Amino acid sequence: MLRIRYRNKVRLRKTGRFLLISLGVLVLVGILILVYADSLILYDRDGAHLGAEELQIQAENSEAKPRPTILNPIVEVQEGTVSAARISEIGGVYITTAMLKEIDKVTELVKQIEEPGAVLIELKSDFGNFYYTSNYADSNYPEGIDIAAVDQLLTYLKDSGFYMIASIPAFPDRAFVVENDTLCLRQPGGYGWMDSRGCYWLDPSNSTVLSHLMQLVRELADKGFMEVCFTSFTFPEGDNYTYGSDKSKSEVLKEAATQINDLFSKSETTVSIVTESMEFPVAGGRVYVPNVDGSQVERYVNAYKNLETVQELVFLSSSRDARFENQAVLRPLMTES
Repeated sequence: MLRIRYRNKVRLRKTGRFLLISLGVLVLVGILILVYADSLILYDRDGAHLGAEELQIQAENSEAKPRPTILNPIVEVQEGTVSAARISEIGGVYITTAMLKEIDKVTELVKQIEEPGAVLIELKSDFGNFYYTSNYADSNYPEGIDIAAVDQLLTYLKDSGFYMIASIPAFPDRAFVVENDTLCLRQPGGYGWMDSRGCYWLDPSNSTVLSHLMQLVRELADKGFMEVCFTSFTFPEGDNYTYGSDKSKSEVLKEAATQINDLFSKSETTVSIVTESMEFPVAGGRVYVPNVDGSQVERYVNAYKNLETVQELVFLSSSRDARFENQAVLRPLMTES
């Protein structure tokens, strides 16, 4: 029988303990790495996105890609298109990016509409994904969306004379910031600022940012949209970021809205806003209000009725509450799955 000397037994015990401790440390480190990696991934309806820690941005390390100012905003309107002097008169529907995942069903339902009215379509996400073929999309198209089929839907709407309204976010745009990282809001330390979803926001005081938005409006007008409405035409909540102006946030937003509307004021293109605010400094166009129930209708009507710069107040609602009667309302084309 093999006999192990006492001194060797002690060494074996020490070695075994060391190996067990090392294995435990490795397991613990592995768990921490998995937890940390998972914290970098943020999920939304457009998929998974890397979080702030991996994509911190410093302006001094790169230069923005400037976008030229649009010099000719005039777009010819196709003959036979419905005029939307009042959406309250022509009515209509809205289509979300979630609905576009069922583009065949959306197209079928649109073709069942007998009298062309207003159709509002969400065509871009806060993370920079385009839901139509864009000259500025690069590779930023969402998975699971048939972009060619969406393009065909837009062509059908244009050819059929619908009053087309595109809805796109103004200042949250993660993809554009990643490519143009001098144009975003910043943390006090100089890094790009992110909201709780992991989305970067553009600086509303930056002229290149406004030029970029103008380009998108012109591109959508070329595709048949007579109106473009911006969501998130605001600064994000909080004060833990900086922007490139000494003016107040309200002043910056009002100037930005005025510049964009002034450019398109002599064209057939209307620039509007989607907002739940009752105090937005609108410079022109319509105000679209989402997520409102009947109890709030009167408050919004009273808040906007005396503003001459507002063409029309339009509610985006599926409610059939009687208090929406005599109001401009766009209802969902279909129930989102």
